[in-house]
Amino acid sequence: MPGADDALASLGRTARKQRQPETLWYYERLLAQKRFVDGDLADAEKAFADMARVRFTRYLWLWRLPHALVAMERQPTPDTAGWDPSKFLSRTSDDDAQAASLARIAVKLGRKDLARPVLERLSARDFERIPKNISYLNKLANLALVAIELRDRTRAESLYALLEPYPHHNTPSGLLHHEGSVSHYLALLAEFLGARERAERAFNDALAMNEALGHKAQLARTYYEYARFLQAGGLQRRARRMKSEAARLSEMLELTALTEQVRAL
Repeated sequence: MPGADDALASLGRTARKQRQPETLWYYERLLAQKRFVDGDLADAEKAFADMARVRFTRYLWLWRLPHALVAMERQPTPDTAGWDPSKFLSRTSDDDAQAASLARIAVKLGRKDLARPVLERLSARDFERIPKNISYLNKLANLALVAIELRDRTRAESLYALLEPYPHHNTPSGLLHHEGSVSHYLALLAEFLGARERAERAFNDALAMNEALGHKAQLARTYYEYARFLQAGGLQRRARRMKSEAARLSEMLELTALTEQVRAL
């Protein structure tokens, strides 16, 4: 990670020295995503908002995706005017990665009608059309959340089988934003499918890996989901421990939406 940080700083210096606005845009986007992963969500959200000043038309909608994810963590009812998924899904007919991310956002915003066609399209021939490129696991993770929200057991089973070989892998998107450990999504899928022992193992793996990655926002989310899972199973003492960690992190990071979920648990 220190090497990656040095490389990112070098990219910014080069872009400024050469006066390359498009390269500078990439640098600023990656820096904003890094702030999100590091837990500096207020700075990340501001950085994404500031990027609106840079008018590369073909890229504007792309930075809306990580911006939307930050906003949904920070605000219980985020302002969706700038990144309404219905506006952008028409542009993703050949871009499975962005379609999967937008479907996840649509579900979060209560637009299951927009998410369902994406899940159905990408699940053709048991998801085999999805290419195994850098964003493969990110796409499957986003689709896992969609399948769970839509209560689609058949597709959830297929997604679990596809993710199962990669419990200790990360989930980078094509934009190099990542959602943390694959095990987090394996845990949620296993819980949905009624496999509680597998879910517990996956939650433990997800906690360890997300802490090692330094993805504080996702670590807080994993603590919360684990606490909810344990409480539902009647394991109150362990659930309280997980809830305490989720509360500490979500409040420290100003994850307003997650903080409210933790308090309601």
